[in-house]
Amino acid sequence: PSVVKSRPLNCDNTNSVLLKLDSARHFKFIKDPKVFLSKKNRLVWRGAAWQKNRKDFLEQHFFNPLCDVAQVNSPEDLAYGERMSIEEQLNYKFILCIN
Repeated sequence: PSVVKSRPLNCDNTNSVLLKLDSARHFKFIKDPKVFLSKKNRLVWRGAAWQKNRKDFLEQHFFNPLCDVAQVNSPEDLAYGERMSIEEQLNYKFILCIN
C-alpha cells in the first residue's frame, strides 16, 4: 500500500490509501464579503509555471484582456507577474486552478 493525496485515474490503484494531506493548505475556506456582481469580470491566476500545460496556458492567455494571469517563479520569463494575496484574488469573479 502507498499513501497518496489524489487517486490516479489511469492505473491500478487498489493499494492506494487516500488521505487528506496538508489540509491547512488545500482545504481552506474563505469567507468572502464581496458581492459577486461588484467583482471584476475577469479571470485571475497566479502560480509557478514549470509544467508544460501551465506554460502553454500562459502563452495563450497572458495578453488576453479578459484574463489577469501570470507566473511567479521566474522574473526573466514571459508572463511574469507579482504574487497576489487571496484577498486580492477575491476581487475577480473567476479564480482559476490549474493542475
